[in-house]
Amino acid sequence: TGVPEKRMIKTYVECTGIVEVPPGYVYAVHSPVRGFVGPVNQLAGDNVRKGSLLTTIRHQDLIKLQQDFLEQHIQLDLLEKDLERKKTLAEADATSQMAREEVEAAYATAKIRLAALRSELQLIGLDPDQLAESGEVKKELPIYAPITCKLNTVAVNRGRLVNSEDLLYEILDVRHIHLELKVFAKDIPLIKEGQDIEISVSGQNRLIAAEVHRVGPMINPELKTALVHGHLKNEQERLFPGAYV
Repeated sequence: TGVPEKRMIKTYVECTGIVEVPPGYVYAVHSPVRGFVGPVNQLAGDNVRKGSLLTTIRHQDLIKLQQDFLEQHIQLDLLEKDLERKKTLAEADATSQMAREEVEAAYATAKIRLAALRSELQLIGLDPDQLAESGEVKKELPIYAPITCKLNTVAVNRGRLVNSEDLLYEILDVRHIHLELKVFAKDIPLIKEGQDIEISVSGQNRLIAAEVHRVGPMINPELKTALVHGHLKNEQERLFPGAYV
């Protein structure tokens, strides 16, 4: 016998889901220019360090862009000197105002053109100041790893002609993974952020602790489920993206 009292009874909401890498931790590597792929020495699953060379891209358009920049740089210098002479002559009434204005217009146009070429070089990862100083035209463009990570996809081979929209590599930062759980609509009112999650993964005879991070705002009308995002309590757990839980 005893005195009746109120207690919190733990219940479980059962569901299934998968281990995923958040979108912000998935990196797609593309070539900023059209060209032919150089050596490819990596395999899917390899670990790469940030800044390490993945491959190179070479094409005559890359050389042409650098040539245009150097020629425009020289042209701007000549126009600047010509403009100074025209200003001096105009002040001494030794040349017409129209001749001075023509040089000013040509100088302004050349300056805009050079700025555009400079931005284009920076966009593809080349240093315009270094190019202008050395005058050395690079024959190929290096492609570097954006982060220290694991290669998920190697989508190229040596010698392939690629465009900027073609995927070269897909890189996963697996240091942070999360759970995407499909919870039936009838159980969604029971789910709140911060609640405990226990997951089982095929091949492991134990439960892994996680917690509810976000509850999806929509019900899938076909599956009658909503998406619940969970975070592992121990980020060092060895789980593979795509694993069923």
